[in-house]
Amino acid sequence: MMGKIYEEGRGGIATDREKAQLWYQRAAAKGEERAIRKTGMPRAD
Repeated sequence: MMGKIYEEGRGGIATDREKAQLWYQRAAAKGEERAIRKTGMPRAD
């Protein structure tokens, strides 16, 4: 099941699995970077 995937603040429905995976990874990375900046906590690698 594919959900709605967001890329750079614009909503879009992923039509293929590879594109959906790329969009999800980008969104997760952006969210993590924002959280790190806001909380001042170190990155968990």
